[in-house]
Amino acid sequence: MAALRWFCFLFSALLVFTFSACSPDDIASHRETFGEAYVGPVTLSLHREISPKSPIDGTLKHGDRVDVLGYRRRYVKVAGPGRVEGWTDVKYLMSAEQVEALRKLAAEAKILPSQGMATSTDPLNIHTEANRASPGFLQLPAGAKMEVLEHKVAPRTQPAPEGFKITPRPKVRRRPRMSKNATKIPLPAPPGPPENWIALSEVPPLVARPKSPEPQPEPPPKKVSPKPVPMEDWSLVRTPDGRAGWVLSRMLNMAIPDEIAQYSEGHRITSYFPMGVVEDGGMQHREYLWTTISKNAAPYDFDSFRYFIWNRNHHRYETAYVERKLTGYYPVRVDMTQKYPAFSLILEDDDGKLYKNSYEYQIYRVRLVNRAPYNPAEEAKAEAAAQKQPAQFAAKTSWFSRMKQKMGRLFGR
Repeated sequence: MAALRWFCFLFSALLVFTFSACSPDDIASHRETFGEAYVGPVTLSLHREISPKSPIDGTLKHGDRVDVLGYRRRYVKVAGPGRVEGWTDVKYLMSAEQVEALRKLAAEAKILPSQGMATSTDPLNIHTEANRASPGFLQLPAGAKMEVLEHKVAPRTQPAPEGFKITPRPKVRRRPRMSKNATKIPLPAPPGPPENWIALSEVPPLVARPKSPEPQPEPPPKKVSPKPVPMEDWSLVRTPDGRAGWVLSRMLNMAIPDEIAQYSEGHRITSYFPMGVVEDGGMQHREYLWTTISKNAAPYDFDSFRYFIWNRNHHRYETAYVERKLTGYYPVRVDMTQKYPAFSLILEDDDGKLYKNSYEYQIYRVRLVNRAPYNPAEEAKAEAAAQKQPAQFAAKTSWFSRMKQKMGRLFGR
């Protein structure tokens, strides 16, 4: 009897040790699943039943990997980290391909030049694609800052991007089993032909029918011009922690000072850059370059640019150069390492070709110093080569040049 008790004790201890050594994830890994997916929204609530009104058993966050345990129509039962299980809509799940595309977008956005800082007065959802129906994987609070990188025009109404797809099990066709004692019933004999089958086979004589009036040709259908598809502007943004995504451009406000923004004339500011610093009465005032656009959903990025300077005599901002009725594209680049502040714009000429115009602000005026055809592929190769080379220090400005610049600022304005 004592030996039996010892055997039961050792067997119970072995079971406890076995189950305690196995983690919940190891136990869940042996369950049959329909595939793996990833959480798309910022947060995802898992319900106990299919109904959205059922109790919530857990919450997951964006990027969490889940196993799909079952499905009913468009609802799936998933299991996430920490043994959290529940039901949710399949549209809130992303496939592995979508996650990889989002990572690739963030990697490409790291090397894109910034077109200016922007803020939003309301909480802002960042989407994986330029599509309202795409997952909003990040929500920024009101007042958060982000960098604007690119611009895109997309239809206002789009179908949801293809996300995780359920792969159902193949159906197994089973033959019906027949009992061993079942007897086959003989089929009845087919009925014979009727006695007058020959008379029925004769073709009756043709009867002349009255001629029907000739059909009149139908008038050609009226050409109905398709309704224009409403479009909207999207901007690719980069957050301070390096994440990138798409937001509606109308939700952004470029973080340029109000004393400069008041000259926008109702146009939307698409980019801005601080160019230099001027001292006046012990205070420093920055000079700016900006680009604006006069209409929404345009296939280009800006149609005007302006260079602002600070007038020491009148103690206000003034326009040193402005050019309108352009067709310009990102990126706008600024170079402050040269003798004079320089910037370059990509503009489309009347012949439909792109040109890179380089400008310099020389003392009190902006001058066009170079104009060359623009090739995006060659430009990307040149940028990649420049990043591999060590950084060059800016050339020092001579004393005579500095005095000439100061005199020009003092008397030329």
